[in-house]
Amino acid sequence: MGLGIFLLICSFYFLIRSISYLLRTERSTGTVIKFEKSEEKREKDNGEEEVMEFYQPMIRFTTLSGEEIVFRDMFTYSDPKFKAGDKVRVIYDPAKPSKAKILSHYNIFLAFVIFMAVAVPLIILGGGYFFTQRYLQ
Repeated sequence: MGLGIFLLICSFYFLIRSISYLLRTERSTGTVIKFEKSEEKREKDNGEEEVMEFYQPMIRFTTLSGEEIVFRDMFTYSDPKFKAGDKVRVIYDPAKPSKAKILSHYNIFLAFVIFMAVAVPLIILGGGYFFTQRYLQ
């Protein structure tokens, strides 16, 4: 249960950090200009080797001050959800526009969701064990 509470506190830290980031950023519309392709070789269960292809979108947008920025999304996709020429919502810190992100729940709240998804079951299981031990004695 202690680990669950620690992870719950961490998840709220990430939530506050994400909200703080959202409050200090600007929004723009960007265009997917291309994809950078990478490959990873993996061995299948039967011993054969397969090549997995991943794609990372490159986005171009213009800041409110008129500066044109090109950035690489922080996630790679085996099946890209965008294609070259698509418009995407972009969020960026005016002090660091090259560190922009595609505006999505996934990009902004991923750490919070992961920590919360692990913390809650641990708290429930740990709490259940704690109360069960207390009342069964």
